Amino acid sequence: EAGNMLAKQLVFLSHADTGGLVVGAKAPVMLTSRADDAQARAASDAAADLAACRAQLADGSRTFLAASRLLPRAVREPACALYAFCRTADDAVDLDTVDELAAVARLRTRLARIYAGQPEPTPADRAFARVVVGHAMPRELPEALLDGFEWDARGRRYETIEDLHDYAARVAGTVGAMMAVLMGRRSPEALARACDLGVAMQYTNIARDVGEDARNGRLYLPHDWLREEGIEPAEF
Repeated sequence: EAGNMLAKQLVFLSHADTGGLVVGAKAPVMLTSRADDAQARAASDAAADLAACRAQLADGSRTFLAASRLLPRAVREPACALYAFCRTADDAVDLDTVDELAAVARLRTRLARIYAGQPEPTPADRAFARVVVGHAMPRELPEALLDGFEWDARGRRYETIEDLHDYAARVAGTVGAMMAVLMGRRSPEALARACDLGVAMQYTNIARDVGEDARNGRLYLPHDWLREEGIEPAEF
């Protein structure tokens, strides 16, 4: 009998227009809690940040944005956040013609704030902070990426292909490893192959952009390769 009465009460409550209140309780209780409201706002903010990241990539990283459509949503969305942060960081160094080293120092501060759960109020930083938490992203990976940016800021040159590999591993191999983490792959073997892919892509970019890099005062071709062809790196 008690069970029947409870069932009737539940049916009544399910059909009653109560304006968000539980009818029949000793004191009205809001069905929608403050926690629910906070979660809804957080989800809305995350969606807005992700949309801003996509817009940024559509402007400066169209090939990645096109390729990302082949990824499942669970990987595509955090990947957009990751690439937006990488794009923002790269631009922060490349576009600072006054003091690139100071730009790298600011990036390290931004990364520290991300890992402290207090990202700067920009869509890319906030979105990447969610990725860091949601995927337990090892801090060593984005730190190594910034190391590569610092090598650029210092105008580092590369005598051998092995020296260049060290650079490519930082600015691109790290991104491959972070993508592997987003895909749920953390074994040493998987991360190593992801790094290899990143390095291969960086070599491709270097080969494509020889002229553009030279006009910007940068030379990534191994110096010993140039000398084999009778070209002095300083004159190149």
